[in-house]
Amino acid sequence: MPQPSAFAPQPGTPPPAEPGSSKKKPALIIGLVVVALLAAGGIYLATRSDDDSPTATTETVVDETAATQSTPETVDTTPATPLPTVPNTNTTDLATTTTAAAIPAGAIDLGHGVYLPVPDGWKTTNKPADVTTISDGKTSFAVQVLARPAGEDPAKLMQEYIDTFDTTFPTVTYGPSRYIGRIEGDMQIDEYGIYYATYDPSDGIGLLGGVYAYVRGDGLTAIYDVFGGEDVGNLPDDAYNDFEHSLSAAPPLGNAVELTEREPFRVTTSHPNIAVDGLLAFTPAPGFNPITAGNGQGMASNGTYDFDVRKLTGQASLDAAVASAQAILAASYSGLTFGQPTNYDADSYGVTQRSVGWTGTYADGHPSSGAFDVFYDSASSNAVVAFRNWFDVTPGDTTEPNAAESKFMYRSIVDSFTNIP
Repeated sequence: MPQPSAFAPQPGTPPPAEPGSSKKKPALIIGLVVVALLAAGGIYLATRSDDDSPTATTETVVDETAATQSTPETVDTTPATPLPTVPNTNTTDLATTTTAAAIPAGAIDLGHGVYLPVPDGWKTTNKPADVTTISDGKTSFAVQVLARPAGEDPAKLMQEYIDTFDTTFPTVTYGPSRYIGRIEGDMQIDEYGIYYATYDPSDGIGLLGGVYAYVRGDGLTAIYDVFGGEDVGNLPDDAYNDFEHSLSAAPPLGNAVELTEREPFRVTTSHPNIAVDGLLAFTPAPGFNPITAGNGQGMASNGTYDFDVRKLTGQASLDAAVASAQAILAASYSGLTFGQPTNYDADSYGVTQRSVGWTGTYADGHPSSGAFDVFYDSASSNAVVAFRNWFDVTPGDTTEPNAAESKFMYRSIVDSFTNIP
């Protein structure tokens, strides 16, 4: 059957190419509000929340391997095994009288003077040989504290952690790394984070998670994973603050080095990843194959449904970006009718969003429907457009046929950008 995927990249539109609180409350972008755009007929639209944890952007590649698995996710415990300790051996001339603080009653000793309080309603869920994990039944917090070489690239540590569970899931997507911020003190501490999500065929999302690494100047490192279902939260503030303070106050492992902010990066994964531009990329859902990647466009299709992402530059306004998106559709569909748009307030990065549903006829005569979301950054005049385009199963029935897959890919692309540089 012909595919509704004969879009050509926009001519003359070359691809262009944080601050943060150490508090990640919420730690994940969990505000994917799903609503029905009735004018287009059962189309799922989602919007980002004003999450206070920054995301970022880098380079990625496309893996042409088709994602064909459809096995439901079943893992509901921490997907990690303990990472190795490689201590800083540079202790020459190290002089300190710092001693570790006493571990409070009821707290978990994580080693090296660092501890994790167990809040009311939370309990330990890991097996003795596994990573320390506590949970309140909805959110799990898995953490390990390591002695690592001073000045180690945080990408190395993050990759080691991701490698412990990457192949556990049939389909998982990772956002690019983001620099959360620095804690100044006797020794600098930098923090980095990566969002991830697993696919579930029932509604698109299995686990939502965030992997975070604290890297101290002497190599003392804490890496933790906050994960759960779509109602995932975070560790309560008091417990989180005490955990962070104990890391800052722990005795030195050796002489510290000056930390420098690491450029954003993507971890290596066994799962397909379709590049759009720089760090802007998404993971295709099962049954969707890569069609186009790079030069400002990334597309996956199952033959009758396309998930198509475009990076647009030089857009004067949100209205102009929406008009550009409509023009892209008009190149492949005739008789277009657009539903009433849905506008969202600017997020914490100043990015505005508009969702629009549509119906029309593909160039080969197939009745078609879809929706697109435009994310616009006035500071750069750049926009990202996420199209969902499908053949109507029955003429006149605009119901989205691959809602779960669409939701997963939408999550994947939204997690890959913040202010659309």
